[in-house]
Amino acid sequence: MSTPVEPASNGDTRPNLALARGPFQERVTRSSIAAWENVLCVGIACVDIVDELACFPDEDSEQRSLGRIRRLGGNGANMLCTLSQFDGAKSSLMFASAPRESDPNVAFVGDELCRFNVTQVPVLIKEWKGTVQMPTSYILQSRLTGSRTIIHYRNIPELTCADMAGNVDLSTYTWVHFEGRSGPDLEGMLRASVHAGCTISLEIEKPRPPFDMLTLLRYCNVVMIGKDFVKAQGFAHAREFLVNLWSQRQTLGIKLHAKIVLPWGEEGAFGIAFGENVTRDEAEAGPEIIYAPAATLDKPILDSVGAGDVFNGSLVVGLLRGQPLHEAMRFACNIAGGKCTQQGLEHLTKFVSEDKRGL
Repeated sequence: MSTPVEPASNGDTRPNLALARGPFQERVTRSSIAAWENVLCVGIACVDIVDELACFPDEDSEQRSLGRIRRLGGNGANMLCTLSQFDGAKSSLMFASAPRESDPNVAFVGDELCRFNVTQVPVLIKEWKGTVQMPTSYILQSRLTGSRTIIHYRNIPELTCADMAGNVDLSTYTWVHFEGRSGPDLEGMLRASVHAGCTISLEIEKPRPPFDMLTLLRYCNVVMIGKDFVKAQGFAHAREFLVNLWSQRQTLGIKLHAKIVLPWGEEGAFGIAFGENVTRDEAEAGPEIIYAPAATLDKPILDSVGAGDVFNGSLVVGLLRGQPLHEAMRFACNIAGGKCTQQGLEHLTKFVSEDKRGL
C-alpha cells in the first residue's frame, strides 16, 4: 500500500497532535478531516426499540406509550453514524451479524448503516446457543425527567481475533476504534492494530470481570472511560480517578501523548494528555486535568439515548482534525449536548454553528 501524502496546512507538528506515527502523516490542525483518513470500528450494531412514557412506570403497573420508534443502536454504530456526518469521513463497522433469514432486523441494520454512509463489515454467525438474533435494546424514555432505562437482549457472540484477521485489512485504515467488550480477544486485536501502525482508540464503558480493562491502556492512543467503570473502581468523581491513573502511568505502560477522556454527563468532560518526561516537581504537583463544560442548552432534553456515543464520535472528529485535546473535548460536549435536544442522530452538524465558544 502506498503512503498517503498531504501537505501540512501550517507545518505544526506539536507533540499533542502526534497521534499517528505509522505509515500515515502526522495530523496537523485543519478545518476538516483529511481525505486519506479511514476509520474502522470493531463493535456492536443492534436495534433500539424506544418507548416514550409520561413518567417511568411503577412495578406491576400499566401505562400507555406516547410513541414508539425503531432505530439503529449500539455504541459502535452510533459512534460512526456521528463521525460520518462530518467532513465526509470514511468509516466502516465490523460487527457480529445474524443470518438474514433468521432475523428481519439484519436488513434493517444494514439499511440504516447505508443511510449514514457507514461501510458494513458483518461477521456472519450462523449458530450460537440456539437461534442467533441481532442484539436488541428495549428503551423506556421518561418525558418527565429525560432519563432512559435500557433492557438489552443479546444472543450472539463477541468478535474474536480470527474474525478480524479474516474480515479486514488493517493496512487500509488510519484509525481503529474498539468497544471494550471481550478482554482476551480484544487484546489480540489491539496488538494487531498496533502492528499495522493505526491510531487506536478504546471505549471502556463498564467493568468486564475477571479481565482488568486498564491493562489495555498500553496499546491505545485515545481512551474514553465511562462513569460506570470509574465508580466500579471505587472513585466518586472523574478527577480522583484521573489522578490515580496518572500515578500508575508507568506501571500501566500508558503511551507517550496518549489521551484519556472521561465524559461525565451534565458536568461536562475531564481528561489528561500524557506528556513526555515528568520531572520530580511535576510528579509531586500531580497531573493537569483538562476540563470541558457541558453544552448550555436552550431547549429541553428530549432524548439522551446514545449521547455518550455521540460524544465519542465527535471527540474523534476533533482529534482527526488535529485539534488539541481541550478543543476536541469542548467540541464533543457541544455536539453531544445538542443531540439530547432531538430524537435520534440525524443532522448533528447543525450544532456546530450553535457553539458560541469559538470552536
